[in-house]
Amino acid sequence: MIRPHSTITHYSVLIICLFLIGIQINLCNSGDSVNTTDSGVYTVSTPLSSPPVIPSASNTYDSSVGLHFDTSERCEQVFDWSAWNTTGVTFDTLSSYNSTLANITFQVRNFTLKKENIVQHDSSGELSRSQQAQGFTTVFDRFFYGFSIFISGTASATLNMSIREGNYDGPILGQTLAILPVGDPQWYDVSFETPFFLPAGHYYIQSSLVGISDSVVPTTPWMRTAIGSFGDCYIYSGYWQPQLWNLTLQIHVKDFIDPESVSMTMEYEGLSQNITNLGQGFGWANITVPITGESLNFMIDNSSSIEYCYLCHLFFFRTSESINCVTFEVGHADWMLNVFSTEGFNDYDFLSYQGNVTGFQSDYSDIQAFSGETVVGYSRPNPALLIFTIPVDTITFESPNQITGIEIPGEVYSGQVIDLNLSLGLSGYVKAVIYSGTSIVYENYTYANYEISFRWIVNTSLPAGEYIFKARFLAFNEVGSIQQNLTLSRVARMGFNNISILALDSLHLNYNLIDVYFGTYIEEANVSYTLKGLSGILHYSDTGNYTGDINLDEYALRPGSYTLDIEANKSGYQPFLVSVPVEILPRKMDFEISPSITPLHPGDTVEFKISTKDSVTGNNLLRPADIIIKVYPAGGNPNLEAIITDTIRSVTLTALSEVTIPSNAPSGTYEIFLQLDSVFYSGNETLENGLVIEVSSNFGLTAFIVIGICMIGAIVCIPRLKARFQRSVPSALLPQGETFSNIIFYKFTKQGPAVIYSEHPLQEPQATSSGAYFYTAIGQGSRYRTGLFGPLPFGLERGDEVALIYATNIVDTGLIDRRLNRLNYILIALITSQTKIPVIDRIHLEQHLEQLTKEIPDMSAMETVRFSKIVAKIHAI
Repeated sequence: MIRPHSTITHYSVLIICLFLIGIQINLCNSGDSVNTTDSGVYTVSTPLSSPPVIPSASNTYDSSVGLHFDTSERCEQVFDWSAWNTTGVTFDTLSSYNSTLANITFQVRNFTLKKENIVQHDSSGELSRSQQAQGFTTVFDRFFYGFSIFISGTASATLNMSIREGNYDGPILGQTLAILPVGDPQWYDVSFETPFFLPAGHYYIQSSLVGISDSVVPTTPWMRTAIGSFGDCYIYSGYWQPQLWNLTLQIHVKDFIDPESVSMTMEYEGLSQNITNLGQGFGWANITVPITGESLNFMIDNSSSIEYCYLCHLFFFRTSESINCVTFEVGHADWMLNVFSTEGFNDYDFLSYQGNVTGFQSDYSDIQAFSGETVVGYSRPNPALLIFTIPVDTITFESPNQITGIEIPGEVYSGQVIDLNLSLGLSGYVKAVIYSGTSIVYENYTYANYEISFRWIVNTSLPAGEYIFKARFLAFNEVGSIQQNLTLSRVARMGFNNISILALDSLHLNYNLIDVYFGTYIEEANVSYTLKGLSGILHYSDTGNYTGDINLDEYALRPGSYTLDIEANKSGYQPFLVSVPVEILPRKMDFEISPSITPLHPGDTVEFKISTKDSVTGNNLLRPADIIIKVYPAGGNPNLEAIITDTIRSVTLTALSEVTIPSNAPSGTYEIFLQLDSVFYSGNETLENGLVIEVSSNFGLTAFIVIGICMIGAIVCIPRLKARFQRSVPSALLPQGETFSNIIFYKFTKQGPAVIYSEHPLQEPQATSSGAYFYTAIGQGSRYRTGLFGPLPFGLERGDEVALIYATNIVDTGLIDRRLNRLNYILIALITSQTKIPVIDRIHLEQHLEQLTKEIPDMSAMETVRFSKIVAKIHAI
C-alpha cells in the first residue's frame, strides 16, 4: 500500500490583508495584526479563515465585499488492494487538505480456507510418470492458496509444481517446489507463498521431477486413479498425450461472497454506508468525510465471518482564501497572491491534480503564475477563474487603481473647513485618513458612487507641520489608493485701526502678531509694510510687538487716501496680509494779516502784511504755500466781485503784498479773503469789514486826512508843525522832573481808534479824534507797523507838546471783529515837550515798553488800576 507524503504544512489560505494599505482597520481575527512597510506593501501576519469584517461606529461593511480570492484543489490518488483483513479500512490522508472523497472497492471472501476435491484417491491407484499434468475447472472466481496430491510414501522426491492457465503447457500462474517425504500413503499439501486471484476457468497442475530427464521416464510418488475412461490428465513421453486416468488432486481456495449477502456496511463517526454488490464477491461504496488527521479509518460491519480486501480510489480536496498583498504604483495596483503549496509536490503519486483560483476581474492584466521561480501555464475558461494542473505558489497581476483623481489643497490652515474630493473608477467603499506621523488626526469612510467628498474641519489645536492624506478604495477584489502630503499652517492675526494723520508728520507703526487660536504672541516673524511705493521692515521689539516709523515729511506723501499693506511671514503660519486704510490730511495754517482799515480812496496803495505759522508746531510752514488775497464788497462773492486779487508765492512765515485801490472802486466796506493754495496745507480766512473805501465830497474829512499826512511830512522835513488841537494838561503844571505830561492808550474798535485810558482827562472833545490822526500818521492805512514812532504834534496849535507813539499788537478777547484774529492794534501816546525829545533814550524806552506790553494778557481784562500801574512804570523808566 502506497503511503503518500503527509507533511504539507503550508496553508494556502488567504485573506487580503488590506482594507486598506496604511489604514488601521481590523481585517484580521482577534489577535491578528496588520504589518506596514515603507514600500507600501501590506500583508496579513496570520492567515484568516473568513472574509474581513470592517468595524464602523454605526454599522459594519458587508462581508461579501471583502478582498478575497478562493482557491480549491483536487488531488486524485489510488491505493492498491490492501491485504486481507477483518479490522476495517484504513488509509493515509493529506492532512493539509480539508476533505476527501473515498471511492472504495471491496473484494470479500470466506474467512475459512476450503479444500475442494477434484480427483479423489482410490486404492487401485498407481504411481504416475515423471512429467504430467492434471486439469481442473472452477466456475467461480476465488483466491487460490494451493493444492494437495496423494502420495504413496515409498520414496522421497522433489517436484517442481506449477499451475498453468488453459492448457497443460499454458502460462504459469504460480509455481513452487514440493519435497515428497517417505512414509505412509497420504495427501500432501502444496502451498503458494502468496495466494493469488483465480478467476473462473480451466487450469492445470503440472509436475516434474527435479533433476530427472524425461527420457528416463521414472515414476513419481503422485498417485493416480484406476485405469478407466479418458480423463483430464496428460503425460509427457516425448510429447504430451492424454491419458485414461486422472491424478489425485485437491485445490485449496477461499470463495468470494457478495457483500450484501452478509449485510456488509462501512461506518465513520456515526455515518454508515452500505457496501453495494458488484458481483463475484466484489462490492463498492463511496463516502466524503472531513480530514482530521494523517489517516482515516472506516469500521466494517457484517453478519458472518468473512475477510476482505479493498482498493481505494481517493480524491483529496481543500478550499481556502489566498494570502495576498497589493502594492500601489502610479495608475495601477501590483498584486501578489500566495496560493497553493508546491513544497514536496513531486513526492506524491497523484493520478491527477487540479487547482482553481477564483475572484479575478475582467480588468486584471499581466497575469503570471509561478512554482518557485518557474513560470507555470494555466487555463482561464472565464474571467474569474484560473485552472492549474500542478500546484503554483504565487500569482502576480495588475489591476487599475480605482481612485482615479484627487482634489485637495496642498496647504491648509487651523480652523479651516476643507473638502477632500476623490474621483473613483467604480462604486465601492472609500476610507480617508490623515496622519501626523503615525497618529491619526482625521478618519472617515463611506460607500461612494464614482466620486466622494469628505469634509475635514481642521482642529485648531493641531500643531503646524507636515501631514499625510491617504485614501483607500475597496470593492469586490478591486482596490484603489492615493496619497498626498499636506502642510498645515496656523493662523496669525494683527489688530489694527484705520489711520488718520496730518501730512508731513511721522507715522509710527506698532502692531502685535498673535496666534488666532492659541492666543499667544508670535515672535521673530518677518513683518514688512508697503505704502504708496514706500516699503520697509517692522522690527521685533518685545513680546509679539513689531514697530517702525514712516517719515511722511521725508517722502512728501500728499494728502489723500492710501492703503498701508502689512505682511507677516512666520514658519508654520499662514502668511498674514492686511490692508490698513490711511488718510493723510492737509495741515492747518494760522493766518495773521495787518492791512490798513482806515477809510481808503481809489488810487491809494494798500500794503498787506501776512504772517503764517503751522497750527500744530507753531513754527514756519514745513512746505512753502501760495496765498491768494481777494478784496471784495462785504457780503459779496470773492470769486466774482473781487476788486483786488493778488497772489503771494512760496510763503513759509511772513509775506508783504502792496496793491492799489482801483480808481473805479465804489465806496463801502470791503472784506478781505485769504485763500491758501498748497498741496500740504489747507485753509482760508475772511476778514470781514477789512477795508473801508470812501469816494466823498466832504472837504472837512478830506482836509483832515490831508493835514494829518502833511503833519507827518512836517515831522520829517521841518523841526515842528503845530496842530490845531489843545493838549490835555499844560506842561507848566507837570511835576518837576517828569518827562511825560500825559500817557494815553488807544485801541481799534468797530468805530475806529478810541481812547481806552488817559492818565489825565482830555479837556477838549476834539482831542479824542487824535487817535485817528495817530493811526494815520504811523501808516496804519497801508500796513500795521509796530515799534516807537514820532514825535508827532499834539495839543494847541502854537503849543510845544508832541507825542511819541508806541504801536503793538495785544490779545483782546473782547474784540468783536474776528478779522483781527483776537489781536488788537494798540497805540500808547507819550505826551511830552519838544525840548525833552533830545534827552529821551528811544532805544531804552522802546525796549521797556515792549516788555511792559508783553505783560498785558488781555486788553479786555484791563482795569484802571492796572493801567495806572503801567503808567507809573513808564514814568519810572
